[in-house]
Amino acid sequence: MTSVKLECDGLAGVWSRALAASLPASVQWAERGGDIVLIGGQDDWAARLRARMEAGKQRFIVIDPQVGAAGRLDDTIAMADRIGARIALSETHADNPAVAPFRAGLDGVYTAATITGQGKAVMGDLVLQQLRLARVAGFVPDAVQHAAADTQRALATVRARHGEESALLRLTAVYSRAGKAHHRLMLHGRTESASLHLWSDPAARPANGFHISEDRTTEQPTIYESAHRAVFRSALALSDEASGGAILRQWDHDACLAMAIAAAG
Repeated sequence: MTSVKLECDGLAGVWSRALAASLPASVQWAERGGDIVLIGGQDDWAARLRARMEAGKQRFIVIDPQVGAAGRLDDTIAMADRIGARIALSETHADNPAVAPFRAGLDGVYTAATITGQGKAVMGDLVLQQLRLARVAGFVPDAVQHAAADTQRALATVRARHGEESALLRLTAVYSRAGKAHHRLMLHGRTESASLHLWSDPAARPANGFHISEDRTTEQPTIYESAHRAVFRSALALSDEASGGAILRQWDHDACLAMAIAAAG
């Protein structure tokens, strides 16, 4: 069995303890010399990523990158392109394993998405989580149409595309210290709708989803998922063709939109 060695840089203690306690046989924890470097996504993550690339590393997973780097990734992107770095993002909500089958089960045309949620994070990061969740569901965020925000809540309408159609994203993010962070994604079409509810929790929590097409409702099988497990999937799926620069450019676009919404006081 070929094993993958992971080492970390700036990873929060709760993550490193959970990972060390639950490594599968094909993945090993390494203090140094890892095949893949896990970069904790705090505000200085872009600088730490760049420093590791300068030291010769080429394979990375950035875990829940925060919006503090938005608009300041030019040097990091240029270096990733120059050395051919392979970079994956591991984002708690967007990488939940319930999302891919939810998207695969969508029928018809969806011209709007509503995302509501709450969590204990700065407003820009909560909005970013929602934009990234919309993107993996098939919506491509474009520009902010209307927004209002303060430190406790953000409301926004964002122009987007869904396939060949124009679409609207309606976002509501609320800062909350109570309970686990979660987001509910609701898609709206002419004759169909769909809903997916995701949690952010190191313990296994259910992700609930369903699709409605005219008079038929299809419930998605419930998936119990620990937020930490997405790291392993990202590590093992990190392909030789992954373009670090392209991935970072896409993230930066969404993060800049999130920051614009959060600043719309």
